[in-house]
Amino acid sequence: MIYSLLLFLTIGLGIGFLTILNSNPILVNIIKVIGTAYICWLSWKILFLSLQSTESNQNENAPNFLNGLMVHPLNPKGWAMVIAAYTQFTSFGNTYTSSSWALEVIIVAGTFFFIQSISHSIWCWSGSLIFNFLSNKNLIRQIIVTILATLTIGTVVYSNFFI
Repeated sequence: MIYSLLLFLTIGLGIGFLTILNSNPILVNIIKVIGTAYICWLSWKILFLSLQSTESNQNENAPNFLNGLMVHPLNPKGWAMVIAAYTQFTSFGNTYTSSSWALEVIIVAGTFFFIQSISHSIWCWSGSLIFNFLSNKNLIRQIIVTILATLTIGTVVYSNFFI
C-alpha cells in the first residue's frame, strides 16, 4: 500500500504537480507547516509511548498504519527529493530533445519504487531491532528517546523554516 502511494505521488509530480507547486508558493508553505506539525505530533506521541509488549493499551497509544502513511505526502523533504529528481533527470520543458517524456517519468518513478522497496524493508528491519532495545523501561531508554524526539523536532523545524 505504501509503495503504491509513493509511486502514485512520484508519478503525480512527474505529470504536473511540480507545475502547481512552482506556480503556488503558498501551497508549498502550507505543506511545510502541516508536515512539520505532523512530525512534531508523532515525536510527541512516540516520546510518551510505552513499548512494553505485555500491556494491553499498547495498540491504542501506538501510531498506526494510517499515521505512518500520512508522513509521506506531508514530508517536504520527500517532495523536494522527487522534484529534484524530475528536474535533473527528465527533459520536461526542453524542446531540443527527442526522448519520450512519459518514458522518463516511468524510469524515474520505477527507480524510486525499486530503491524505496529495498530501503523501507531495511528501515523496518532496523526498527524491530530498535524496538527490542527500547522496550526496556529504564532511565537510559527515556534519555535516548527524549534526545531523539528533540533532535527530530529540531531538525524538521530548522530544515523547513531556516534553510
